[in-house]
Amino acid sequence: MNFNKKQKVVKSNTESQETTKFSNNESIETQSDNEESKSDTSENPSQNFKSIPDGYRPLSKTSASKLGSKVWNYFQPLEHIATGNRVGWCPLEVIRNHQKQTCNTICNTGGSTENMWDHLSSIHAQTKQNQSLVEWIIDSVQALRVDPYYELPTHKAIKSMIHTAYNFSSNILKQKLKNTAISYSLTCDLWTSRNHKAYLGQRIFIMTIKIMDNWDISNKVNTITIDNTQNMVKALKLMEAQGISRVKCIAHTLQLVVGKGLIPAKILIAYTKRLLAFFMSPKQLERLEDA
Repeated sequence: MNFNKKQKVVKSNTESQETTKFSNNESIETQSDNEESKSDTSENPSQNFKSIPDGYRPLSKTSASKLGSKVWNYFQPLEHIATGNRVGWCPLEVIRNHQKQTCNTICNTGGSTENMWDHLSSIHAQTKQNQSLVEWIIDSVQALRVDPYYELPTHKAIKSMIHTAYNFSSNILKQKLKNTAISYSLTCDLWTSRNHKAYLGQRIFIMTIKIMDNWDISNKVNTITIDNTQNMVKALKLMEAQGISRVKCIAHTLQLVVGKGLIPAKILIAYTKRLLAFFMSPKQLERLEDA
């Protein structure tokens, strides 16, 4: 009888120890899960934002690090799960029906941040203006204190002052151009519109003549250096009637020649770049130093 009691006591003790171990393991696993979730949240800042809209996921850490525009200070980069398109999600607060709510606007990027800037200027104009004000104060080292008796000029007054300053400075510059230089050589490049479409040669010709007339240098321009694009060549052919010669950009021509000459060695160049990247890594540099 005593032996059986001892056996039961030993058995109960072992069971209690096992349950204690099991409960400890559960607490350890729970703690590790919490640590992992914390680390994931710290590694991925997007999880610190409010709930992401359905159908989207945070952009990968590598892709997000390549976004250099300041507009991403206000938008969260997301990726559409179905299409993989990159978008900007606005988590800023807006007042709707007298209540603060998350904006939740999705702006398609399409390789440009113009949609997001337009959204900020139309919906969150104050935010962009505050950012510009802070940048201006920092860049120009302005004082933080303002005279309380100073009255800020109106929009029309500021516009008038800018026009007055431009007219005053442009007249002085025109006089210097007229009196100090005998002839001019101009350079034309980057003739594309805001939607990245090239202007027609006729349009370039008209705009260039208008600019030269505005600065009173039309009779002093002898040559204009251009690249080899068709619209620029067309514009300069029209200017030849004005006595202006066309000069092709030697650097641009040389770049085209070198680029075409390296086409047969394209694969070799790619291998060389990979080899250089491999040996430039810290581990490989240490091995080379040790060798």
